[in-house]
Amino acid sequence: MVEGGQVMRSASYQRFAGLCAIVGAPGGIAYSIAFTTYLKSGSAAAAKASVVLLLGGGVLATVVFVGLYERTRQVDASFALWGVILGAAAGIGTAVHGAYDLANFAHPPVGLPPDLPNAVDPRGLMTFGITGLAVLIASWLVLRGGSGLPARLGQLGVLSGVLLIVVYLGRLFILNPKNPALLTVAVLTGFVVNPAWLVWLGRELRRAPAGGAPG
Repeated sequence: MVEGGQVMRSASYQRFAGLCAIVGAPGGIAYSIAFTTYLKSGSAAAAKASVVLLLGGGVLATVVFVGLYERTRQVDASFALWGVILGAAAGIGTAVHGAYDLANFAHPPVGLPPDLPNAVDPRGLMTFGITGLAVLIASWLVLRGGSGLPARLGQLGVLSGVLLIVVYLGRLFILNPKNPALLTVAVLTGFVVNPAWLVWLGRELRRAPAGGAPG
């Protein structure tokens, strides 16, 4: 909707996207705990929990990136559109990765190489790499001003996006998730920076910004 030259936003969707962001924060921490537990102990239960959380987190991410798009499109519509396309694609890719692993747990295939990369999300391309790029684009738009979101949220988002890309590159070139350097960055990202960004973003999205259409 456009009123007086200003893009109107759906307040109800903003609240929903904010809730999904807030829910995604503990979900991401739970995924990090489950995946770390699996790395340390090889627990099948932890592995199954991690893929279920990965699937759910991917779906939630699509909601959050659309909410971010509604806030940032008035800053630069084309860059905001690029960001939401990447974010939605990354969320879907993450969910498919989780669903693929879950299907393999439910009915283990015969003769599947254990180190074969996921075809949709090889070494976390969508889960970490493209998600990080989408977060960077949205955060850069926040830093430009005009979205109604605080600049410091944009700064934290830039840090989160960079760390997510570093995790992807580490998984791609170092490969071993138990590598101390890669594990340190992954823990910082999954337990601290990304959850903090999601909770802050969620609270901001739920604030019913000025100019939002009632809904």
